[in-house]
Amino acid sequence: MRGGRRPGDASGLSLVELLVTVAIMGIAFAVILGAIGGTHNASSLKRELALADAWARRYAEQLQELPYVPCARQRDYRVALQPAPGRPLRVRWRSIEYWDGGATAGFSTSRSRCVRSGDNGIQRVRFAVEGTNRSRGVVETMVVVKRASS
Repeated sequence: MRGGRRPGDASGLSLVELLVTVAIMGIAFAVILGAIGGTHNASSLKRELALADAWARRYAEQLQELPYVPCARQRDYRVALQPAPGRPLRVRWRSIEYWDGGATAGFSTSRSRCVRSGDNGIQRVRFAVEGTNRSRGVVETMVVVKRASS
């Protein structure tokens, strides 16, 4: 027998079979590439959240160690939020609230009221470490309660 193809022999690939194979491989490659990209984004976000959490805890500890300042302002506790966390994070003050000690037994953000009625020895300090990339929304908010030494 000679080495030529016989009309009924199906030992080779047709153009249609080759195109279907290339299309299936292309779809599989796109799915795999998408999964790898999603995993990278998720791990990057988790890393940024862990970093924000670490900085927020550091600042909270430093804030707790500072002496209590009656009717404090942000500038009185600013040293606790140093050094700056650096990119992609920043630290922001939220508020300092003063225990009113009255019948309502709540906190007030009015410093002038604290000065007028006297400091009752308890403050609630709020700050946040947040990502500079707004599309990801990384924010770690901390609340530290400071008490005057008795």
